[in-house]
Amino acid sequence: ARQIEGTVLSPGMRVLVVEDVVSTGGSLFKAIDTIEETGATVVAATTLIDRGASAGAVLAERGIPYLPVATYVDFGMEPVLAP
Repeated sequence: ARQIEGTVLSPGMRVLVVEDVVSTGGSLFKAIDTIEETGATVVAATTLIDRGASAGAVLAERGIPYLPVATYVDFGMEPVLAP
């Protein structure tokens, strides 16, 4: 239930955000905002499965590299679209 797991973050720390599944990216963006509020820098984000088609574009706009292990394309499914 915690937004950030692991260590206590502080200004200047570099963080890789890891998520299990991303659909629209809402939880991922919330976690990134929480991390940035500590003064830490998000250097990249990764997920096991990206089910949507919008998170990568939003992260690119924010200057955060996004490295999903697999996407909806890999599974031959339609993307989950952001509302």
